[in-house]
Amino acid sequence: VVAKTGKRNQLLVLLLQKRNDEALKLSKQLPDEEATTHYLRAICLNRTNDPAEAYKELKKSFDMDPSLKETAKVDGDVNDLLSMDK
Repeated sequence: VVAKTGKRNQLLVLLLQKRNDEALKLSKQLPDEEATTHYLRAICLNRTNDPAEAYKELKKSFDMDPSLKETAKVDGDVNDLLSMDK
């Protein structure tokens, strides 16, 4: 039901189901002008073992919406990437 309400929600359901490769593929269909897209793409990339690209996407999300940094600090899907900042 939730997945039918939009691609972002569909992606979130895929992530909940640990269907990470499918989620990554779907993340490429989300609008690039939204910070949330890059944040979710970072999660997908990190889960599919591409931390360098995940870091780039996470940084892009922060550039677009600095408030996402606080979210990332407590998000187990991306907080390990924050150490790449140093």
